[in-house]
Amino acid sequence: MKVMDSPQQAEERFRRFFREALESGRVWGLFDGVGWANWWDKEEWDDPTIPFWSSHDEATACAKSGLTNYEVKHVMLSEFVTDFLANFEENGFWVGVNLTPQRTGVQVPPAVLKDELSYPVP
Repeated sequence: MKVMDSPQQAEERFRRFFREALESGRVWGLFDGVGWANWWDKEEWDDPTIPFWSSHDEATACAKSGLTNYEVKHVMLSEFVTDFLANFEENGFWVGVNLTPQRTGVQVPPAVLKDELSYPVP
């Protein structure tokens, strides 16, 4: 059974992503030595999605729930914004933001993250 969270919970995790990423200067993803974890379930996601988290602990929780072939790896925020997001946009990937281990939450086009992370509102 898939546990769904409320839109409010997903929105709070989405907003927290920006606060924590800007504060720490890094984001966390799941890497298997070849590429970043991603998924595309046409029934649940409109586009292929690559998840990133604002905390090591949340990324670890997701790795332990079905993505055990991946290791938690951080990316410096500047590299994430300038290189990763451009690459994701070019290749048609969206970003899952602070998703739960059940893969619920907010997915957005890379441009949304780039705008928010490049020009943070005080």
